[in-house]
Amino acid sequence: MLRNIIMLTLVSASTLSAGVAAAIDTMYSGQTLYQGQQLESANHCFRLAMQNDGNLVLYRNSNNQATWASHTMNSGANRVVMQGDGNFVVYNSNGNAKWASGTNNHRGAWILIQNDGNLVIYSANSWNAIWASNTVTHC
Repeated sequence: MLRNIIMLTLVSASTLSAGVAAAIDTMYSGQTLYQGQQLESANHCFRLAMQNDGNLVLYRNSNNQATWASHTMNSGANRVVMQGDGNFVVYNSNGNAKWASGTNNHRGAWILIQNDGNLVIYSANSWNAIWASNTVTHC
């Protein structure tokens, strides 16, 4: 008789707050998205991809259409960081910023790919939007 074994790994909130982005649709302070990684909206209609060419792109999954981009392709960019100061920044391997949301001075802000296709940065512990891609669309 064969048995299927399912292993679950529990990760504490403090582990998620530093390092690689772990939530499917959200990045919190200190989390990083590296080349080849992506976030996806909870309804699986949209994704934010840190591409290998250095461009950070928001896509509609149904037709693979780009709805927003950082325009950092071929810049050497290799990651995007949700910084502790609230700024969402694309960096190259030398640590030089190639694009930024301009939302510094909002300590603890977080970013969400909403189910309506909008990429939004919210103030810490609230739903007050401080930046948005303005890409509301249908799934």
